[in-house]
Amino acid sequence: HVDCNNNSIMYFGDKKEQLLLILLRLGDRTVLHCNPLTGIVTPITGSQSREFKERFNASQRVRNARTIGLVIGSMGLTAETTKDIIHRLETLIAAAHKRSYCFVMGRLNEAKLCNFPEVDVFCLISNEDCAIIKPKTFPVPVITPFELELGLGARSWDSSFNTDISFLIQGGEVSLQEAVERVAQSYPIAEDSDEEQSNNGYDVKAKRVEMS
Repeated sequence: HVDCNNNSIMYFGDKKEQLLLILLRLGDRTVLHCNPLTGIVTPITGSQSREFKERFNASQRVRNARTIGLVIGSMGLTAETTKDIIHRLETLIAAAHKRSYCFVMGRLNEAKLCNFPEVDVFCLISNEDCAIIKPKTFPVPVITPFELELGLGARSWDSSFNTDISFLIQGGEVSLQEAVERVAQSYPIAEDSDEEQSNNGYDVKAKRVEMS
């Protein structure tokens, strides 16, 4: 657990994934990383890291995406939490007049993702420990729900990052209604658009696919 109101933060450990999540969450704040094997203490600032810039770049891919795939992972979320976050994300994607698919998968692999070449960006719905997929792991970007909301314009990018699904569901500084309004402003419908109302309103239905 990270107390973002504490002025001094020190991380004892050698788990790179855990440290990365802390650094991304704190953004501009400096973390003192103490390696228990060497005893060396290193000051690190998340917003200055390569990983922080990579996550920002990944969120920008959403802007030009026409189809977004929501991937339900197999780790750590209750059925209710999964249902709530899917509802939130599908609503925001529809507000941006984009198409969405919802996939129920076990472990991610390239073969499964490549079965859907029409999907421009995948969003992995999973617990925090499995949330972040390194760039270029797959041919198509795989981002977090927080990054998806950033890319859709539902929230503004600042120096902090969050992979906590509950944070988003509970409003996390931006309620669903406010998020929908922001997305709609970011993706206005052109006056000369001949797109049918059923495909450009908030009633767009996501296609759901189950994969073993």
